[in-house]
Amino acid sequence: MTSTRKGERRRHALVAAAAALLREGGLEAVRHRAVAVRAGVPLAATTYYFASLDELVTSAAEFAAAEANQAIEKHVAAVARRSRSAETLTDLLVEVLVGESGAGGTLALHYEQHSAVTRHPELRDIQLRMRMNLRHAISELLERSGRTADAANVRAIDALIAGAVLDAVLDEPPDASAAVRAVLGMVIDQLAPPV
Repeated sequence: MTSTRKGERRRHALVAAAAALLREGGLEAVRHRAVAVRAGVPLAATTYYFASLDELVTSAAEFAAAEANQAIEKHVAAVARRSRSAETLTDLLVEVLVGESGAGGTLALHYEQHSAVTRHPELRDIQLRMRMNLRHAISELLERSGRTADAANVRAIDALIAGAVLDAVLDEPPDASAAVRAVLGMVIDQLAPPV
C-alpha cells in the first residue's frame, strides 16, 4: 500500500515537472532527463511510469491544460454581470485569457501544441477540449458584459486572440497582452455588440 502511494506521488511529480517544462520551453523541453531532474527522481523513473516520451508529454499537456482551464474558470466565475464598454470588455478578455504578464504563456503553449497536432496526434483531444473551454469562457465573459455571444463571432474572437498571441511571439520583447488588446479593441463592438 505504501509503495502504491509512493508510486502515485512519484508519477504525479513527474507529470507536474513535465508540465512545468512544457510551459517554460514548449514540447521540445520535455525530455526524460530534464523531467527526472526537475522532479528530483532517478532517470529510470520516467521510463518506469511512462511507456514512452509521447505518453509523458501527453500526461503533461493534460495536466497543464487542466490547470489553465481551472484558472480561467475561476476568473470567469468571479466576473460580475454588468454592461461594459468596448475598452473595458477588451481589457477583461485580455486579463482573463492572456494575462497581464505580456507573454501570454499559457495561450502561446496552447497554440504551439495546436500546431503540433499533425506531428503529435495524441495531443488532438486535449487541444479540442482546451479550444472548447476557451470559447466557452469568451462566450461567458461576453454574456456577463451585456454583449451578444453568437457562436460564429465567439469563434472569430478566439481566432483573433490566437493570431495576436502568435504574432506577438516575434515581437521584441513579446507582449501578447498589448497585441490582443490592439486587435480586439478595433472589432469588439462589431463582433459582440451590446444586447
